[in-house]
Amino acid sequence: MAAILIVTGGVAVVTAAPANALWTYSQGFEREQPSEWYGGLIGRGSMEWSANLCGQARTGCGAAILRHFSPTGYTSTFTTLHIDSFVDSGLYGYCGIAYYAKRWNSSVPVTARLELINPNGSVFMTTDRVLTNSNWTNVGIGFYQFGARDFYVKITLPSPGNSNDVGFLADDLKLFCQVLLQ
Repeated sequence: MAAILIVTGGVAVVTAAPANALWTYSQGFEREQPSEWYGGLIGRGSMEWSANLCGQARTGCGAAILRHFSPTGYTSTFTTLHIDSFVDSGLYGYCGIAYYAKRWNSSVPVTARLELINPNGSVFMTTDRVLTNSNWTNVGIGFYQFGARDFYVKITLPSPGNSNDVGFLADDLKLFCQVLLQ
């Protein structure tokens, strides 16, 4: 059996493979926003992808820039990913997904969030990292994978709870899944 990663329209498809196989999906934000990635906003703020951040991006010249400046709401960028079932082959695995965030044009702490959301809108995992300086910080989640799963991957800047203009850069998103048991 072989591991196969197919990326079409922002959907990663993973199929069964031998133990210790590894699958990956990555988004380096190195070009303008592709059609399979979307932006979301409640409140006042902005989200843009820029390929012109050489010297500011973690790697390369591209990053997503999320800003928010109202007491409620959020700014986000998101896409849908699909992982095939491990169960059909008597396998199960572990997946991890993470991106790097760096405070941008903010003098106050900023929250960088990663949300994994089921198609019905329920959140199945979320994590926050508070960015207090200009260092790149890993924002990641891990989960066990059994049956097939579609989910939204959402990078979010929640409102700071006031009208401060806050923002962060997001770069180098990666998903990996590894078979643990055969």
